[in-house]
Amino acid sequence: MARDEVPEDGKKRGGMAQAKKAAAAMCVSVGSFSDPKDAEGLAHFLEHMLFMGSSKFPDENEYAGFLAEHGGSSNAFTEMEYTCYHFDVNHMYLKPALERFSQFFISPLVKGDSIEREVQAVDSEFVQALQNDGCRLNQLKCHTADLRHPYNRFSWGNAKSLGEAITKCTDIRQKLIEFYKQHYLANRMKLVVLGGEPLATLKEWVTELFEDIPEGSSKPQRFSWNGPVWPAGKIYHVESVKDQHRLILSWVMPCLHTEYLKKPHDYLSHLIGHEGKGSLLQFLKANGWATDLAAGVSEDDFEKSTAGYLFSVCINLTVSGLGKIHEIVGKFFEFVKLLRDSKPQEWIFEELHAVSAMDFRFVEEEPADDYVSTLAKNMHLFPEHHVIYGDYAHDQWDPKLAEELLNYLSPMTMRVDIVTKSFNKDAPDVVFEPWFGTPYVVNEAPKDLLNGWLNPLAVNDALHLPAVNEFISRDFSIKSADDSNVLPVVIAEDSSVKVWHKLDRTFQTPRANVFMKLSCRMDGLRSEVLTSLYTLLLKDALNETIYMATVAGLSSSVVANIHNIEFKVHGYNEKLGVLAQQICQLLKALVPANDRFEVAKEQYERLCRNARVKPMTHSAALRVQILRMGSWSEEERLAYLSTLSAEDVRNFIPQLFREAHVEALCHGNLTKEEALDIVNVVKSTVVTVPMLEETMPKIRIVKIPSQTDFAYNVPVVNPLEENSVAELYFQMGLDLGAESVREHVLGDLFEHMVYEPFFNQLRTIEQLGYRVDCGTRYTYGVLGFCFRIMSSKYSPTHIHKRIEDFIDKLQKTLDDMSEEVFDNYKNCLIAEKMEKDKCLSDETDRHWGHVLDQRYLFDAHEKEAVALKDIKKEDVVEWYKQHIRAGGSMRRSLCIHVWGCQFKDEMQKNKNKRNKRTPYRLIEDIDEFKNKAELYPPFP
Repeated sequence: MARDEVPEDGKKRGGMAQAKKAAAAMCVSVGSFSDPKDAEGLAHFLEHMLFMGSSKFPDENEYAGFLAEHGGSSNAFTEMEYTCYHFDVNHMYLKPALERFSQFFISPLVKGDSIEREVQAVDSEFVQALQNDGCRLNQLKCHTADLRHPYNRFSWGNAKSLGEAITKCTDIRQKLIEFYKQHYLANRMKLVVLGGEPLATLKEWVTELFEDIPEGSSKPQRFSWNGPVWPAGKIYHVESVKDQHRLILSWVMPCLHTEYLKKPHDYLSHLIGHEGKGSLLQFLKANGWATDLAAGVSEDDFEKSTAGYLFSVCINLTVSGLGKIHEIVGKFFEFVKLLRDSKPQEWIFEELHAVSAMDFRFVEEEPADDYVSTLAKNMHLFPEHHVIYGDYAHDQWDPKLAEELLNYLSPMTMRVDIVTKSFNKDAPDVVFEPWFGTPYVVNEAPKDLLNGWLNPLAVNDALHLPAVNEFISRDFSIKSADDSNVLPVVIAEDSSVKVWHKLDRTFQTPRANVFMKLSCRMDGLRSEVLTSLYTLLLKDALNETIYMATVAGLSSSVVANIHNIEFKVHGYNEKLGVLAQQICQLLKALVPANDRFEVAKEQYERLCRNARVKPMTHSAALRVQILRMGSWSEEERLAYLSTLSAEDVRNFIPQLFREAHVEALCHGNLTKEEALDIVNVVKSTVVTVPMLEETMPKIRIVKIPSQTDFAYNVPVVNPLEENSVAELYFQMGLDLGAESVREHVLGDLFEHMVYEPFFNQLRTIEQLGYRVDCGTRYTYGVLGFCFRIMSSKYSPTHIHKRIEDFIDKLQKTLDDMSEEVFDNYKNCLIAEKMEKDKCLSDETDRHWGHVLDQRYLFDAHEKEAVALKDIKKEDVVEWYKQHIRAGGSMRRSLCIHVWGCQFKDEMQKNKNKRNKRTPYRLIEDIDEFKNKAELYPPFP
């Protein structure tokens, strides 16, 4: 059940199972760098087309339908030099899933009648990225690259690039087939299969099912490049979609694939991206110029290819910092001078080696499909004996190579991008990138400025190398206490604290997770805004400590929720108490300085302005805002923020903790005594007067009347956003804990049964939009279900109608479903409920959800699996008829319509229909609607 905390993509409540999912991935060494110039996006387009049926399995939906029916899913992605296809499935159905998967690479149909539809799918994928600042900047880098460089292309593909190819080419299908035959060869493919069967059996299956892939003799293409990629001395000013100001400095380095045991670029990124004392970021923050800094080479092959490694330094600027670009770049090169003068330090590399060796030794399991995808690509990059280890290796210290890479960081070969909302689009020298339409201006950096950066006269005294990291663990012993509890138990409880504890006996890892809910006096808009500012200021004050801990494999977070603050520390358990204690020293003692308050205020303002820029995030946030009492829009938050000063925050902190209560979950390699020691440090810090249960603020959710359908219309936040969203939400009723187990599983089973038909009909066949999904929702104790679609071509009312039409026709789909197919869905969901947790953090998250909701059904997965066994198809059909289908006796719906910019006039006409007959009642004023509504009982 997805929790209704924005962003919307919550986790399932289920969890532990007896058997894990099986998975497979095929990585082909061809990608967008190999696109023909007259059909840009062809590699990506071919990736889409391989899903459209094969000679052996011609039905377009056979593969996806089979996986959905048997508890699985699939996806694929096209990079610059690789294309990877992957799936997971219930372990009992691995071989038939592999059989269908293998045909992608043996006999794909590449149907002519699917081409036009899949061009639209590729185009929809492109349009949803049109307003993404990262995608826009990458494409601008491609557009401005040397014409001979492999960057200089449009790798996405869209209706224009592929449509022009179709117009020019008499047979685009033939072009796809030729590309496939040229590149999709056995010697250019790496396959990973993960299953519970013996290796001999898996090998036998692979040989049987994949032996017909054409052998081929062509080697994978390599795109070596010497010389500059972009003109030297250029500064690119780029318009930002989000409210942000970012400075990005970039250099192209040689391809370092063969230096994976040395990773000299990691050494540089560690020092340049450091956030401790003496770091570049600390200096920039102290001057009020920046809030964040990241440095290095990302893992995607846009930045890691045979054409070279792209090393970038990304700095998030304040408004003040935006006016100090030259000074900031100057300080960066002072830091580079410091690194040159200091010479490469082996002890720093040894720290990197110690942490990476620790992370590899105690690596936590990841989802099966992610794991096989990573390994399939790694098989192209590393020798066989290092396919698993290669990403972690920091085994060979090479100071000469580190110095060579440092020499690449020169202002004479640097690309500078300034991505900012403060951009004058009407200036005479503005030009537009042709595919995304991104406005930008190119300026020449003065030679004297470049020379000054090249030869700094001195290094500021505030800049120096980092100190030894005291958070790195040395003790990895596993606790051996007499504790056989399989579920969390209460080990301490009084008026000020409640502590749940479970000593790990499953994963045997030297990690622990301590999650705490600090219930405080938080009620109303004032408290919400001030608490958010407080957490930003606290994280700012603790940044050096938190960063050093993070480098050493410990993490922490302080997050302001509605009526509480969530405080978490997790990672290697040896130093966990030390980290918690250092954070606690500031929880109540924080006294924000005026200058840091101004930075935090600017950060919070930016967070509010960017909160609903993405249409799907906007729709989810609006739904929660409409349903929850005491929720406010970003406009209301911003209005109140403008009235605040640093003194207001300083006065608020003692009030915030005037009364408090701590509820904690301690899970992992911690004894009861160690757990209590950590929690008691927090308790003694924040609890002066215990907050009584009856005085704790509660959340109230609007109860939509039965047989009533509401809708709310709103335009997109970004006036250039073309995507619209219709999010149709159905409210089911109150979660009554153990009494509602059956309602939980009915919603989950319905999702499993309808997700693929919904996707296939409205995405694959009708091509309404690229983002099409449905699933359960959990809104502060209220169960629900949601269908949603994002489209650049159709209005929200049209999408809404198509969803309702699909729902209406579901009756026949469900009626026609055989008992065998129904049992497949049910049994796979039972297996999913009983699937073993992959790692300690997965189990902790599952238990923590029950603590936050005060549901405490830690074995809900088992109860739900048992309840599922008694569910019959007619139970699901009846649930659907009552809650989902039009006219259902218990149907309660709310549809959020987020209107794209091209539908501005149509939205206004739709609003004016309030006096005419419509299938739903329009909400015109959210506060008025909520004030008149019936409410569910308080939560939790």
